[in-house]
Amino acid sequence: MTDLRLVDSLDSGIREYYLTHGALAQQPTRAGDNQSLFVHDLIDGRFLGYRGSYVAYQKGVLCGQSVDGETLFDCTGRYYGISSLGVFKVPSRTEKVGEFCAVFGK
Repeated sequence: MTDLRLVDSLDSGIREYYLTHGALAQQPTRAGDNQSLFVHDLIDGRFLGYRGSYVAYQKGVLCGQSVDGETLFDCTGRYYGISSLGVFKVPSRTEKVGEFCAVFGK
């Protein structure tokens, strides 16, 4: 099991984290659902440093990252609730990009 840190800011290069409620509220609000925003961020190259790991979105906002998707979902689900949470797999360099669907959640 991976230890995730609860952090107050989204610093560049941070790994194995999820955001506090205050830090999440400071992120820009974007229109769209978790899945469409994940795909947009993936195409924009936002996850180059996260290849092969998992990222979490809460109400369309990137809120966490981990190499262990189940741990990420469990931690963020307990903290934020699961009704508007999605955890997605970021493809590694050798993986083909398949369907973009939530691995855990919505």
